[in-house]
Amino acid sequence: MKNEINKYRTKNNPDTSKVTDKEYVQGKAEKNQNKKTKSTVLLLADSQGRGLANQLQVNLGKDFSVNRIFKPNATFENVTAEVKSMTSNLTSEDFLIILAGSNNALDGKTVTTDNLSTISNIENTNVIIIAVPYWKGRPVLNEFIYKINLQIYNELVVGKQNFSLFDINTIMNKTDFTYHGRHLNSKGKKKLSFRLSQLITQTERSISNKMQWINYSNLITISENVTSINSNNKFQLG
Repeated sequence: MKNEINKYRTKNNPDTSKVTDKEYVQGKAEKNQNKKTKSTVLLLADSQGRGLANQLQVNLGKDFSVNRIFKPNATFENVTAEVKSMTSNLTSEDFLIILAGSNNALDGKTVTTDNLSTISNIENTNVIIIAVPYWKGRPVLNEFIYKINLQIYNELVVGKQNFSLFDINTIMNKTDFTYHGRHLNSKGKKKLSFRLSQLITQTERSISNKMQWINYSNLITISENVTSINSNNKFQLG
């Protein structure tokens, strides 16, 4: 499995743990100085999230301020390394969105327990974890992606009222990915941002409705991309 995964690993993988975003820092400063009139959406993402923040801003409109920290080639841990300080000023009217984990799968590593524990302690805002997207036509890799999604669901979402796992694999198909099958193309990102904006605006109206976009049955299905899955590994609802 390790050789299979390493075939598709990006050669240049610099340390991205120090990447910052001026737009986010500026937005945070303005939020502290002025009376809050907009809901904040903070997107933390690896390369899968390139361009997604702009699409979200268009879909959500002027009542929301979308900020993003973008770290290409970063693992889930690097993407969320400063999540505690970044979310300290967020409220129940705001949203944290995390799109990461693809590079963990390429490394053959699950997310560290300490990292997930830090995220699970966030209680002051709404947290949306986007499931790691499957790589079309890579069954070995997809089995490990399934394992990561299961881990995230069990350790972050179960029993949490302010956490949601958004199953990207329910809504995407081959035409939503680039030719090599790993990243979302512009069509896929538009589709994802549209569904996320629906989830966010509906959550604003009623926090109890936010879970309806999550298709739990699909989280244990990798269709044609996986050769074997243990049928006993099922997501348990909290």
